[in-house]
Amino acid sequence: MQKYLKIQYIIAIILLIIGILSFTVIGNYASSAENHSESIKTLDEKKKVVMNLTASSTLLSVALTALPGDTATPIAEKLADLSGYFLFIMTSIYLEKFLLTVLGFAAFKVILPIACIIGIFATFFPNQIRLRYISIKLGLFALTIASVIPLSLTISNKIEETQKINIEQSIESANKTANKIKKSSANDTSSKKNTKNSSDNMLDKAKNFISNAKDKAADLGNSLSVSYEKTKTVLNSFIDIIALFIVTTCIIPILTLATLIWLTNLFFNLKINHNSLVPSNLIKKS
Repeated sequence: MQKYLKIQYIIAIILLIIGILSFTVIGNYASSAENHSESIKTLDEKKKVVMNLTASSTLLSVALTALPGDTATPIAEKLADLSGYFLFIMTSIYLEKFLLTVLGFAAFKVILPIACIIGIFATFFPNQIRLRYISIKLGLFALTIASVIPLSLTISNKIEETQKINIEQSIESANKTANKIKKSSANDTSSKKNTKNSSDNMLDKAKNFISNAKDKAADLGNSLSVSYEKTKTVLNSFIDIIALFIVTTCIIPILTLATLIWLTNLFFNLKINHNSLVPSNLIKKS
């Protein structure tokens, strides 16, 4: 009996030390932004990429609206609609940045100390299996939520690294296409002005000027056709990038949390009985 009581005291002291360290040392470390500098830097770089994509899609959309006719209007409208998706991705990035420190604070300064206190009570009341079970579940839950964002960021970075070159090329292509369209539109406007001035002052050279104007118009049409095809390619690239960022910023964190909870329950075999909070395997033993 005395030996069993000594074991109870040892377990209680260990849980007390864990709770104190969690609330003071580990909690302060996990809730400090300075200790997550690498993860925050990664999120800031991702935010910068999304902002560049938003600016490029807006610039290209504005350039397309300046083209004569309504041929490029549907693509311009699609590019304008992409800003809503980029805003959603930006919100997810800010949420991850916010949760990075908040979840660490909640896990190690609130949940884990409470789990240790409940575990201490359960140590001196061995018949209270429910308390022991709640203590274990709270402790595992604290560790799970604290590791969700860092782990999901690691997975996301691995995926995004494979597409980094494609993202940079899409941004560069969008900017070049927008500048080319603007230049073509400016040349078209300049050509029209020159046509009017020449008609007033150089009537004797009208035939040569009309011939040159036809050649310029043909070149302009070919240029705009090429720009239109490039714009469709850029639009498809932007859609692929949006899908990539939705997966890495939204779906992967959710799947990571679900996977960690599933693995925890699978490893510890803690299945809740529908009649009580007591694990079904412990009920069988009792």
